[in-house]
Amino acid sequence: MNLEERKRQLLNQLKSQNWASMSLEERIKESIKELKDHLHRIDLLDLQKKIDIFRKLNFKNLSYQEVGKSVNDVIYFDTPRGKCSILPFSGCPSYPLGTRFYRVRAIPKDDRKLPPMSKVCDCWEPPKEIVKIGRLNKAKEPLLYTTPAHPIIAVEELKIPDNEWFYLIEYEATQKINVATIGENFNYRGLDDNERLKLQMIQDFFCHEFIRDVGKGTEYLYRISEYIAKAFFNFPSEFQDAWRYPSITKKENYNVCFRPSKRKEKLKLIGVQIASICKVNNQTIFKIPWIATEAHDGHNLLYYRTGSSKQREVFPEITS
Repeated sequence: MNLEERKRQLLNQLKSQNWASMSLEERIKESIKELKDHLHRIDLLDLQKKIDIFRKLNFKNLSYQEVGKSVNDVIYFDTPRGKCSILPFSGCPSYPLGTRFYRVRAIPKDDRKLPPMSKVCDCWEPPKEIVKIGRLNKAKEPLLYTTPAHPIIAVEELKIPDNEWFYLIEYEATQKINVATIGENFNYRGLDDNERLKLQMIQDFFCHEFIRDVGKGTEYLYRISEYIAKAFFNFPSEFQDAWRYPSITKKENYNVCFRPSKRKEKLKLIGVQIASICKVNNQTIFKIPWIATEAHDGHNLLYYRTGSSKQREVFPEITS
């Protein structure tokens, strides 16, 4: 069974089981029988050997297609029905209506004059002409990367130093946000110890390879995470609005990357804060002298001082 056949099989399963209306527990029960059958066919030593081979590859010299084949070599195995894979998938969890999402943009040191960001379009993903390869995107493929609920995680993800200014962009979910989670802990009920170990190894493989720390000069490693997201966690739009994956800086938290067709359909822009952070008594404090909101023309941003009536209206959580 090739990748496209597997995706079609999953789509049929999702639709036939009315997956979207089922609880997480019901989804797990539906999947457990097939999962146990597949796990039975995996040899632990063979799986570990394939993971070891993968991690010794020189990815700098591999094409995108070769990276994809290398990932497939780890998680595909033989069954009487042909090649099959195990996806650590337990359905699409969701964020409720009203959830806040945050995005951070650094302010270059030579761009200190206000108003810096002047257009509403600046608050969304960048133009494709300037987009470089990222954790879930190819070059010139703009996606909106956010952090739900915790703005400090978004700041730390971008490695903003203390007392450096940045834009903190805030959105709100206008509908429920369904996410496919990469690196989610699986519910092991119904599996024996041997089956749990095999599934944990596969899940750890996905998670480790997806959130590799990528630095300057090693951007080619993003081919691994981008392939994993698009090939194995890319479900029909009626079931998925975004990808969710562990924060690189705080792995108990998550980041959320929205599909292009979903980000404006299910998010609204709240506004922008010009901010910096500092430590006071071991606590992180935000300093926010300016905020910006969408002008009545729907295209421009208008800036207001913190303490103004507009700030109290739009960002009442900001205090002096």
